[in-house]
Amino acid sequence: MSYIQSPIDKADEALLRRLLTERISEEDANKIITHVFSDLIKWTMEDVVIHLTEIFNFTKEECDQLLNSYDIDFLIPDTTTDLMTDSPQPNYNLSSQNAEWDLQTYQTDLWNARKLIQESKKLLSKCALFPDDYQNQDQFNAALNKRLDLNSWYVNINKYIDEHIEFAAKKLLED
Repeated sequence: MSYIQSPIDKADEALLRRLLTERISEEDANKIITHVFSDLIKWTMEDVVIHLTEIFNFTKEECDQLLNSYDIDFLIPDTTTDLMTDSPQPNYNLSSQNAEWDLQTYQTDLWNARKLIQESKKLLSKCALFPDDYQNQDQFNAALNKRLDLNSWYVNINKYIDEHIEFAAKKLLED
């Protein structure tokens, strides 16, 4: 049994297909994407793919084209459970034996690490999973769960980095 599109679904599909066939500004494309993918739902990349293929009847190639052409990551919130406990913060005592240790360099390194993590997350998110890529629905669901676990770790790593950036910034203001 397959899904029967409503008139609203058909209109939304037409809007998304415009993104594949017309030259549209990034601002207009984002408006279309946010209109079609309601912010009332916490989307994952897999949810987006399933919605495109099952509701809007996009082929895998069309789906890939849309995901590669437009930054849809802004739809996907970083909401997961904590996997890491709060880590103790160093006191950044620059008068200690590590006086040569440069707090500003450390803070820059943290920002660079955060940027690289975001880039790796985007690259992994572009590798969307499709039900047809697996032998059965259970394997597909297991793969989706693994992707959610991975996303949880990304969130927690970013949290850790952000905490250290914040503490380093406070220490720099104190000195």
